[in-house]
Amino acid sequence: MAKLHVRQGGTGDTVYLLLHGLSCTGSVWRDVTELIERDRAGRWIAPDMRGHGQSEWEMPYGAGQHAADLAPLLHGEERVRIIGHSLGSLIGMALATGIFGVNILSLAGIGTKCRWPQVQREKLDALAAKPPRRFETQASAIERYLLVSGLNGLVDPGDQRLHGATVEDSEGWRLASDPMILTTGGPPEGLYAAAVRATNMRLACGEHDNIVTIEELRELDADAYEFSGRVHNVHVEDPGAVWAFARSVE
Repeated sequence: MAKLHVRQGGTGDTVYLLLHGLSCTGSVWRDVTELIERDRAGRWIAPDMRGHGQSEWEMPYGAGQHAADLAPLLHGEERVRIIGHSLGSLIGMALATGIFGVNILSLAGIGTKCRWPQVQREKLDALAAKPPRRFETQASAIERYLLVSGLNGLVDPGDQRLHGATVEDSEGWRLASDPMILTTGGPPEGLYAAAVRATNMRLACGEHDNIVTIEELRELDADAYEFSGRVHNVHVEDPGAVWAFARSVE
């Protein structure tokens, strides 16, 4: 198992596992964690998944490997609820199947990518095979991080949530994430079918999500919810709406 960097806080018997999307870090959940604490809803855990942020790089990056890393964080917990974004939604489904020995009460999956055209998969695999891109300044590396994570225009370059998203080494600044994380992902149908039998689950996306459409989601979840006027990273753009949606799934 990969060694993970984990943020956590809050109090109570219920645990909210907050799973970020591809190329992001657990810091993107900051505003949602503040709402969890405001409402005294329980504890929260927001890890950087393997290959991301301050966590260890370790191949492979399949859904099963990610879920196996996360399961020990939840052992002994009786009331676990997952809020997963994009890749995090897929990993949440893997955990919710019960295969990894944790009890998941609910899963709120946001922005789950449903379709993986072969040409797109090949493009991602080609990008993953390239060495990490280096930048002369941290500002340039952050600019790149904001672009690839879909946070451009949502998070200011000086925001504390970007701590740990870039690193400096002997060759300059680079993104903290392993380029090979781009090999992660695939159609969610099988995991969804298994997870929905084991836990209470709903899917959602922003009206202007550029990764998935509400029509695609409703091929899986007929009651999938659409956040009006929102984009892919709804939890950053409108954390209150995401928190309300997650509570409705409970």
